[in-house]
Amino acid sequence: MVSSPTSGTVLMGGASENDYAMRWFLERADGGDVLVLRASGEDGYNDYFYSELGISVNSVQTIVCNSAAASIDPYLIAQIENAEALWFAGGNQWDYISFWRDTPVEDAINFVVNEKDSHRWNECRFGNNGRAYFSAENGSATSAQSLYDPF
Repeated sequence: MVSSPTSGTVLMGGASENDYAMRWFLERADGGDVLVLRASGEDGYNDYFYSELGISVNSVQTIVCNSAAASIDPYLIAQIENAEALWFAGGNQWDYISFWRDTPVEDAINFVVNEKDSHRWNECRFGNNGRAYFSAENGSATSAQSLYDPF
C-alpha cells in the first residue's frame, strides 16, 4: 500500500491517552506503518493503535530501546526510516536524548521528520531545529514551572 502521510505533532503525557488526539495521529499516517519507540515498557500501544481506535493502518510495531547500544542497530534504523508515523512512548525523556543524540538513530528520526515528512510525535526534539528543548537531563519540571520559564 502506498500512503501519503500528513505531518503533524501530538504532545501528550503524564496521564491516559486522549482517543481523539490518537485518532488524529493515526489519520495522518494515511494507512501506513506506525512505529512506537520506547526506552522502557512493553508493547501496549500495538493493539490500541491497530484495532481499538477504528483507524486503519498497515502495521503497528513497538521497539524498546533500553540502552545506547540500540543507537547503531541496523534493524531499528531501517524500521524508523520506513515508518509513516513515529510515536515516542514517554517515560524518562533523558533516556531518548542520552541514548540517541549524535547517532544513526537520531539521523533516521531526523530523516523521517525533516525529509520524509511523516507524521510524528515529539516529546523531545533532536538536533538543532529549535532554540530550546526540554531534555529531562536534570530531572523533570511541572507545567507551572515550564510555562513560567520554558528555557
